Amino acid sequence: IASEAEVSKSTVFHHFATKRQLYLAVIESAASDFARTLETVLEEPGDLVERLANFQNQHLAHITDNAWLTQLVLRELQKPDSADARHLVEDVLSLNYKRLIKFIAHAQEEKMIRQSVSASVAAMMLMSANVFYFQHQHVFQYLPDLAETLKPCDYAKAVTDLIFYGLEE
Repeated sequence: IASEAEVSKSTVFHHFATKRQLYLAVIESAASDFARTLETVLEEPGDLVERLANFQNQHLAHITDNAWLTQLVLRELQKPDSADARHLVEDVLSLNYKRLIKFIAHAQEEKMIRQSVSASVAAMMLMSANVFYFQHQHVFQYLPDLAETLKPCDYAKAVTDLIFYGLEE
């Protein structure tokens, strides 16, 4: 980090007392960057399904473009009883999750989404579908009838359609 920033290690540790603080600051910065993208995507004009598909596409692009960081976050979240995991969820990652819930709840108020839908579950499904893609994309080539149709943008659109319209004819 010091060499990439073209500063000395002592300068880095002047701002961050421990490697752990630096580690958490990097994750917080990435979440903040995505928050700006999320705000822009959800506020765009257009129909609801297009905006949700754009969110899915942007979110998936963000986590795959920042693969090393996504892996760090996922590793941290897997640690049982981790105070850092709790901090990441409550103070960092939940901000984007709550913003998506608010967007979905507003769509419910506007009668674009059924009232019986849990906005928090819908938001979790959208985000977790992308995490699943990120974690397993390397094996999709071995799944029949899936490999050719699973480009990230196609996947984002398919997930949005499935969550928004369901399986019912």
